[in-house]
Amino acid sequence: MTTQKMNTCQVTEVVPILEAFIRDAEYMAHLAAQFLDECLIKSLGFHKPLCLPAEFLMEVSAVIRIANWQRGALMPVLGIEFPQSARMW
Repeated sequence: MTTQKMNTCQVTEVVPILEAFIRDAEYMAHLAAQFLDECLIKSLGFHKPLCLPAEFLMEVSAVIRIANWQRGALMPVLGIEFPQSARMW
């Protein structure tokens, strides 16, 4: 009985964390899609949907996140040096 209660408690604690990860992933996917639509697809004149590799989309999302950190002055707080996001494109 104790083990079952502990598992239920653990699940109750983990679910909000997973939900936050999912919301963040959806947000980053939206930013990546918006960036690609504005800066790549429209500028190159694509009219059909593109199928891009997941690894590429994750890299785009990572660069967008770093750019947001740099614009928001978060880098000194993190104590990590990244290349300037403008050079990563």
